[in-house]
Amino acid sequence: MRYWLAALLGLGLAAVSIAAATWGLYGLIRTGTCADGGAYQVVQPCPEGTGLRVGGLVGGIFGTLIAIAIYAARGGSGNARRGNAGVLAFGMLMLALSAAALVAAFGPASTDRADSKIGAAIAAFVMLPLGIGPVIYGLRGRRATPSIMGMTGMDSGITIPSMASSVMSGGSSVTPAPAPVPAADQEGEAIDRLERLQALKVSGAITESEFQAKKAEILRDM
Repeated sequence: MRYWLAALLGLGLAAVSIAAATWGLYGLIRTGTCADGGAYQVVQPCPEGTGLRVGGLVGGIFGTLIAIAIYAARGGSGNARRGNAGVLAFGMLMLALSAAALVAAFGPASTDRADSKIGAAIAAFVMLPLGIGPVIYGLRGRRATPSIMGMTGMDSGITIPSMASSVMSGGSSVTPAPAPVPAADQEGEAIDRLERLQALKVSGAITESEFQAKKAEILRDM
């Protein structure tokens, strides 16, 4: 229950926060430079709702960071996947802000203001690299994460042996049963170790021969 609650809350908050930040930046870029001068004469007064746009931008950015923390704290297995999801969310925020700035300054609804175009170009120049890199890393990391299905034979050819006693060929004797160990705990631990081993192989940290040797050692321990 805690897992799904944190996951849904994190995803929902991230979506709302990214939308709020995008909405805020879009309006600010279209407005351009402005000021509320009080006793002084102001050439370009800020339109009504500018403060709300600023709040949406700032709140959306901080809301996305909070959403990443909530999603990462959901528990369960797969720490690498949780980290990749946070990186992916941050990259999507940067890409959404870049798109909002460019559309506001150069899109069909643009006010054709020079300061808006300069601000949008600077924002896109800064945020596009901050978005493209994390999104690529997050997507590649999620694809590279080994699954339990793959570790049981579909990807690497590993088959988890059963704990049942085997009958000796050519006779009636039966091999002694192993010491009573909870099967679910032992197989779960083996799967976790195999997943970590597969991740090391995919990342290039170990060679194929090292992978096969460690795999055989894990299977012998079961």
